[in-house]
Amino acid sequence: MKIFISLIFSLCFFLNSCAQQKYEKPPGFGKGKIYKIQKGIPYKKEFNYLNVNQLDKLSNGLFCWKSDNDCQILDGKTKLFNYYQTSGDDNPTLVPYTYAEGEFLKGKYQGIWKYFDKKSRLIKKEKWANGQLIYRKEYNFNTCDNWEQYKFSNINSSEYNSIEQFKKDFSIKSGNLVCENGIVKSMQLIFEDETTIQFISINNGLTKGHEIQIKGDPVPSGKSYFYDKKGNVKRISEVENELLEGNGHYIDYYYPENKKNSGVVTIPIKKAEGEVRNNLKFGEWKYYNKEGKMDSIKTYALKDSIDVRFPYCIFNKNEPCY
Repeated sequence: MKIFISLIFSLCFFLNSCAQQKYEKPPGFGKGKIYKIQKGIPYKKEFNYLNVNQLDKLSNGLFCWKSDNDCQILDGKTKLFNYYQTSGDDNPTLVPYTYAEGEFLKGKYQGIWKYFDKKSRLIKKEKWANGQLIYRKEYNFNTCDNWEQYKFSNINSSEYNSIEQFKKDFSIKSGNLVCENGIVKSMQLIFEDETTIQFISINNGLTKGHEIQIKGDPVPSGKSYFYDKKGNVKRISEVENELLEGNGHYIDYYYPENKKNSGVVTIPIKKAEGEVRNNLKFGEWKYYNKEGKMDSIKTYALKDSIDVRFPYCIFNKNEPCY
């Protein structure tokens, strides 16, 4: 027990990264040949692969590989692994993942050390010279610059953020999707409503692609919206006329619920159509009901600023698209 407590203290102090949970090592995993050598004498090894629980520190400040009553000084390239516990099932299991990788030079940290989370994302990077820390850089995955996906919805779903939360986390600035940390560099937005799941690719604050999947339909279904390099609407799938830099004829659709789930693709119903200029509604627009019959006509000026692009249309002061 004293050895285990010493290990955890040493890891937290010298690696500055200590897990909150305690994970037990599965029997038989990571065991290799035990080298019986005198304590404190370096053992040269081209590559070390060991559990973080096998890492210890001698009284002279050198890190070593703990085995039985011996602790072999580490020398050479090293990879440390740890475990995380699965959740959400009746039989949680321990899954190994790479915790850190770098090099020891006769028991001292040397060169670049990298640390990872259980999703294999780089969370910290350090540079050492003969046991002396030169610099440390930590990566914050609570910023939008590092999010891989952002799920949100206009229906109550525990797996998705609300529309209200999305509007708190993001905004539109100079035509770009931004968050507190600046322009969204690269992210996939996933939006769910009653009948669809929509996938929106964002690159440098601009939409690069927008695909709609109707629930219960085989893939693909729904419409796809294509964008040019400047983030302007270029084309809508199955619509003959292309748009030029966000100018042209635009069509929006209803997506009926697939109740039968029979493998037949659901046909979208025209919801609205009209002219867009710079991706904004302009002139006369026709609106249809869910039976496909024209319901109303409305005329727009550019000052109305009704953006048709998703997710930018969420931030429209008038006619937000959700």
